[in-house]
Amino acid sequence: MSAFSKKVVTARVAGQKERQVFKHALAKPYTIVWPSAKQAAQEEIVNALCNALQPVSAYFAASRRASKQIRRLKIRRQRKTKGKKKHNTTEGVNARESKMESRIPCIADKVAGNETALQGRDMLKHLVLGINSTTRALEKQARRDDNNGQNNIALVVACKLDIESHVVSHLPALTHAARTATASVSKSNDPGTDIENVKKNASGTEKPYQLRLVGVAKGSEKQLAAATCQRRLSVIGIRPGIPEFDRIIRFAQENISAPTVPWVGANNNNGTESSNTPVLHPMNIHELHTTAPIKTKKPVQKEKRATIVPF
Repeated sequence: MSAFSKKVVTARVAGQKERQVFKHALAKPYTIVWPSAKQAAQEEIVNALCNALQPVSAYFAASRRASKQIRRLKIRRQRKTKGKKKHNTTEGVNARESKMESRIPCIADKVAGNETALQGRDMLKHLVLGINSTTRALEKQARRDDNNGQNNIALVVACKLDIESHVVSHLPALTHAARTATASVSKSNDPGTDIENVKKNASGTEKPYQLRLVGVAKGSEKQLAAATCQRRLSVIGIRPGIPEFDRIIRFAQENISAPTVPWVGANNNNGTESSNTPVLHPMNIHELHTTAPIKTKKPVQKEKRATIVPF
């Protein structure tokens, strides 16, 4: 495939002689493509997450109000302690301090008495919020630190269009490495094709989820941040174990392909292992037909040396 470059012809350019040249551009072998997901699937995941994360928003709002009240009580106590008068006795000061400290557990009980907030606190055990926290969790999963796989992330949602691309460019390779490590651990823990194992699979017990990565549409960051009562939220890691999250994970398993990096592990898009035989791909070279000016060498003028005339 050839492409001809267009140039603006000026009087100076027209006077120059040009020659045709061929430039070649090689395709980058380490370009990683994000898993494909339809627009409808992205919107479905974001809307389902916003509905499921309402208890988390209630918990953060209640905990912030409680911490704010506790902070105000501590500041008020410090001011009264500093500005106490001479006629105040130590017994009166201690009584006021104990009265203020007794209010702190009452404020904390307000959070404990809110059932929605308590549900959100339990949900946080199955969530990883933020880019840095999700990256550390995926690195731990890729290192196989948790052999049981109870804390493994099953779905990563990234608002890649709302932030700079280089901030989340490591996620496809990292999620593929974590998925490959999880698959190898589950295979090593598999007892084989025994009759008891077949009965367990037939009884309805689900196999461990294959890790999925989805990049959602632009504007999803504001929706997810509002759903969790946060200022910004670009990346969310979801662990299974809650019915609301399990439905979202199953939907992602059915509608989104797995992250794949050809030179890390040997897995297909469906999460199944492929043969370890290397596959040779044709070289992709892009040839550009363009022109370059002909540089004419200027004649080198020899410097005339001054001759010394004798007297």
